[in-house]
Amino acid sequence: MALSLIAALGYTARVPGRTAWAWLLAWPITQLGMLGQPLHVYIGLSGVLHAGATLIALHQVTKSTTQSGQILGCTLLGALILKIIMENPWQHTLIRPPGSDINVAPWAHVSGVLSALLAHLFASVTNRPPSVK
Repeated sequence: MALSLIAALGYTARVPGRTAWAWLLAWPITQLGMLGQPLHVYIGLSGVLHAGATLIALHQVTKSTTQSGQILGCTLLGALILKIIMENPWQHTLIRPPGSDINVAPWAHVSGVLSALLAHLFASVTNRPPSVK
């Protein structure tokens, strides 16, 4: 369901294919960020979903030509930052919410956001037109 929501948000925000490729690049980087965590097994897409939301937000902030698009991007980035601060990933390996069968891996969320930043920077740098001399 979350994957569908991210895809719908990206479609509605009219993010280009380059952003989708950056999301694909962020996927393995997100998993690399999990290597330092003392988890025996990590199964989930929450980090990659956070990367997708971050890339959409970054696209809206940096490339949107409308004020509403920029507001959407800033709101989404702010919400992601607040969520990560509230999850306190530097204190918890896993959070077991009461009444839920799903363990939350806060570090995966941080890793997803950071991988999206790296992928966005890479996509931005490689998308520059050649300079005229």
